[in-house]
Amino acid sequence: MISFKAVLGLLFISLITAIAILGSVCYRDNLEIREAVDWVDHTHRVIGKVDAISAAYKDVQLLKHGRAEPQHGQYKGDDQAERILFTRLNDLKDFTRDNIEQQASIDSLERVIRDWINVDSVLMGSNNKENLRDAVSHRIERIKNTEEVLLGRQDYDSEKWAASFRSTLILLFICIGALLVSTFFAIWYNFNKRVRVQEKLRRSNVFV
Repeated sequence: MISFKAVLGLLFISLITAIAILGSVCYRDNLEIREAVDWVDHTHRVIGKVDAISAAYKDVQLLKHGRAEPQHGQYKGDDQAERILFTRLNDLKDFTRDNIEQQASIDSLERVIRDWINVDSVLMGSNNKENLRDAVSHRIERIKNTEEVLLGRQDYDSEKWAASFRSTLILLFICIGALLVSTFFAIWYNFNKRVRVQEKLRRSNVFV
């Protein structure tokens, strides 16, 4: 028959193991959640930079065609507006240098913008200019849509990890609770057993 000390030792080892697993799971999931939050923040910042490029592009359009004050900034002339536009493009390129697909999209956008600016500087058909304007807008929208799709996937993954963490945490707390109850019950049972034995011995001594 297994001794009480062996049972109690096994319960304590199981309890310590469960607590260690709980700590390990919390640490691992905390790292994963923090990484997911960082990537979500990164994607939000990329979308913000794309919006800034779109605003700068509209400013260049206003200055080139309407010769009116731009809605998104105050510039002295076309050259300054164009410099700001390409500065924002380079900023986005540097910020997404780990994403090869986005780098290709940004390079394509930059080429089309340069073509649009060059075409606008010479006398060419309005259809050609209109096509290039549409191409620029389309590429900006495509980059933003790609990031928004990525953001949705990141949000879904974050929720999935959070749900998995909650389920694992609840399960571990249930196991720890069961081990604590089992340990308490084992101690209580052994104590009552010893009391009964001592009472039985005391009564035996009285009769003797």
